[in-house]
Amino acid sequence: RVPEEIVVEIAEILPEERRRLKRRRAIATVIPLTAVAVIILLSMASINEGSLDFTNREVDLIVTDSMDGEPKEQYAIKTIPKGALVMVRYISDQEKYELQVGDVIQFNYKNLKDHHRVIENNPDERYVVTKGDNSSAREHVPYEDINGMVIGESKWMGDIVTFAKKNIILIVGGLISLLIGLFLLDSMRRDRQTSS
Repeated sequence: RVPEEIVVEIAEILPEERRRLKRRRAIATVIPLTAVAVIILLSMASINEGSLDFTNREVDLIVTDSMDGEPKEQYAIKTIPKGALVMVRYISDQEKYELQVGDVIQFNYKNLKDHHRVIENNPDERYVVTKGDNSSAREHVPYEDINGMVIGESKWMGDIVTFAKKNIILIVGGLISLLIGLFLLDSMRRDRQTSS
């Protein structure tokens, strides 16, 4: 037989140990999730002129290779590979007059959003001429069709988005399986605790 004092001590220790384990589990969950959130925010800031202000912005996935030409070292956006993620800052009518040769803009073209480099700006007639770095075609773009200017790009973030889009069923199935597995493990642990 176990002395009563020991039974009382064990009964007092068990709830405290359970609380400690719950805290450890919470910390073990919160720290990685916080780290992932910080990495995502900093990555997005890196293509957003270093800012965490995402107002008047749009993120696009580049699906063609029209801007995947020889890097233009003299410009802020040197090239945009197919599959890259770009940050577009919406621009005002006044900023359209100030567009420079070499700026990469987003504009509406044949019911699609396109992203090409400005090669000419004609403020008097309110249009720009654009061309993809990997294309010989030139587009005459009226100011009213210009949405914004590309201010940053990231190929690796685009690769992650592309992978997620192509494998969404696999990813969702894996997450559901993981949650079911964690639920089953927790149920088995609780069953063991109640039986002992």
